[in-house]
Amino acid sequence: MLVQYGRADLLLGVFNPVAVAFTVKPSTIGLSQHIFARSNPQICRSTWKRFFTCQASYCWLMAIPLRLSLSRGHTSVRTLNSFSSAPSFGSHQIQHRRRGHNQVCCVSTSDHGRYLDEVALAKQPQRLEELLKVLEVQGQTIVAPDQRSGLHPLVIPLARAPAPQSDVLNSSARGETSYTCLLRWAENSAIRGMPLVCMSANAPGLSLLARSVDEYLHRALAEEDEAAKGQGGPIEESVGPSGQELYQRGSFASSPHKTMPAYLTRSAGMFMDVAEGLVNNHLRNEDLYSGLITSEWYMRPSHFPGWGRPFEFNAQLLRALQRDEEARDSARIALRMPWWTLGSGFETVRSLAKLHGDHAAVTHALSEANMTASGPLPPGVTLGKEPDLAAMDKTNEIMNKVAASEATWDAIRPALAEQYREAGQSGIADFVTAA
Repeated sequence: MLVQYGRADLLLGVFNPVAVAFTVKPSTIGLSQHIFARSNPQICRSTWKRFFTCQASYCWLMAIPLRLSLSRGHTSVRTLNSFSSAPSFGSHQIQHRRRGHNQVCCVSTSDHGRYLDEVALAKQPQRLEELLKVLEVQGQTIVAPDQRSGLHPLVIPLARAPAPQSDVLNSSARGETSYTCLLRWAENSAIRGMPLVCMSANAPGLSLLARSVDEYLHRALAEEDEAAKGQGGPIEESVGPSGQELYQRGSFASSPHKTMPAYLTRSAGMFMDVAEGLVNNHLRNEDLYSGLITSEWYMRPSHFPGWGRPFEFNAQLLRALQRDEEARDSARIALRMPWWTLGSGFETVRSLAKLHGDHAAVTHALSEANMTASGPLPPGVTLGKEPDLAAMDKTNEIMNKVAASEATWDAIRPALAEQYREAGQSGIADFVTAA
């Protein structure tokens, strides 16, 4: 029985009991006897001839487990684990060494890369394989990229940790299990890139770990080098020669920077916890002026574009200094960013902004404030947006509803995908619903 699914013809009920995918090219006609003679010599040859003459790209069969490749006729066969609306990606083994011994770990390197290319429609980071190895060295377990249930619709999970990471800034992102993910922004941007984030399943927010894979690896290498006093370690071994382009052993010790936060800020990149640590260090030293200046520097648009956490942090600092009006204004700027990028959650920032009500009431209040600030419109002029821009605004409102704990990530996927389609982002819509 042939069943059409996308570009693939599906042949069901021939074998038992595991699905095998076949990549078929026109030159494969007549090769069925070579491929299937061992598995089931009683299959009717005419049946297979009809099968191979189809214009199929992928075919699913119920078959015994196998993984092999055939050079004749350019036909390849691979075992797949499951069948769903999104491609299923299993794991393969990569062997890497930790201090003094070898350990074989399941790392879905090629699967994550393929998922990024084919489902997320995003260019995979250059050092994705090295990142997965480092996450394992750090005690995390690699997970399949399509295991996105309960997670933010725009993230691709890489690994999970049994307990929340200690450096998570976003309290609303914490839970029993912490997932390290790549964030695929709806609008591809060289400035925003593809950051590394952390969240728990069904949490209303997520936390930024690093703006890019390279910055995360650079920091991991530098901190290990400092702790090992230049003797190397498992992270350096896992990254291999590729890590030499990011960090060379002894670079921190030979730098003019006396502290790791200073080195990271000047040489590795921007990290939220590092920036906030610099502010708090000034305050501990009773240097209020430097603390305020550093907090302003933390909020520069080029440092963390699209993130509300820096403005929220600044609002909290100003509130602690009893500068309430400034704190209110900074909190309202934070609420104009995606609410799932806030650190302490929607309710806390809403209070700092001196606003009330649910997500709809707060959204309306912020809109009214924008109109008041822009002044009255000329006669005959009305406000409006192009349909695609209005749809993109609607996607933000839908996700803000989850950040306000009024919905769940899985529940909003259909409505979110619909708005992305109206905005002309059909690829993102498919990615959102692929979980």
